[in-house]
Amino acid sequence: MKKWSWLLLLLLQAMVLRAQQRPEGTWQLNDFNTGKPLVLLKFEQAKTGLQAVVVGIPKNSPLAANPRCVTCSPRDKRHNQPLMGMVVLDGMQAAGTTWVQGNWLDLEKGFTYMANLTVLSPTEIKVSVLYGKMEKARMLKRVK
Repeated sequence: MKKWSWLLLLLLQAMVLRAQQRPEGTWQLNDFNTGKPLVLLKFEQAKTGLQAVVVGIPKNSPLAANPRCVTCSPRDKRHNQPLMGMVVLDGMQAAGTTWVQGNWLDLEKGFTYMANLTVLSPTEIKVSVLYGKMEKARMLKRVK
């Protein structure tokens, strides 16, 4: 009986850790070059995996003047579509304490790249975007 209790305790701890690693809520993405707020993203579970949807565009964002995906390729179905409600990260699959193999839409350039996500703390996540053989980190901060 003691062995089963210990196993159950370990299983519960693993479930709590897994729940803590999910980036739920609203997160702010800043402009890669200027550091100014770009968009607010809400992470949610979808059929294809974890995804992030644009739920806000701060007034001082470079995207506020024209909140459409004008940088998206004309071949992309998101071309010239409103940014609000747009999925910019999708297909993320849980892999231990990270999320992997997602598709990241770079709103500043309009291209889609492979990405991985790591929850660093309850208030900070890192999206590692793979630009060819280079990897660049995009840091997101939790918004109230």
